[in-house]
Amino acid sequence: MFSFVESISEESITIRTEKFMYVLMNNNTVLALCRVNIFIN
Repeated sequence: MFSFVESISEESITIRTEKFMYVLMNNNTVLALCRVNIFIN
């Protein structure tokens, strides 16, 4: 039972990390696009 709960917590941490990295990459892309737009304008 304890190992089952442990595996769930590990999976949720992995999912959170993936979401966090995904958000970071999206933010970097948005920032890069904003910089390009400012540069063009």
